[in-house]
Amino acid sequence: MPKQFKDLEFKNHSLQPNYNKHVKYTLDNGYGVSIINGSSAYCSDETYEVAITKDGEITYDTEFTNDVLGHQTPADIDELLINLAKL
Repeated sequence: MPKQFKDLEFKNHSLQPNYNKHVKYTLDNGYGVSIINGSSAYCSDETYEVAITKDGEITYDTEFTNDVLGHQTPADIDELLINLAKL
C-alpha cells in the first residue's frame, strides 16, 4: 500500500526555495511522483502539480497522462498513487 498524501513530507524546492514546496516519492515498482506547490507551478494554494516518475526520472509514457497533472487535490494524488502501485 503506498503512502497517502498526508504522510508526504514537503521541503523547500532546491531551485526555487522561496516560491515552491516539493516532495518526491517512489513506490516499490519504480513508479513515483514529484509534487510541487507554489507560484511557478500549475496549482493553487490548495492544489498541486504532479509529475509521474519511473526509476527517478519524469516520464510522460503512462496510461494516466502524457504531461504533468495540474491542480491536483490531495484526494486526486492519493488515487494516483494507488493506481501507480498497480502498474
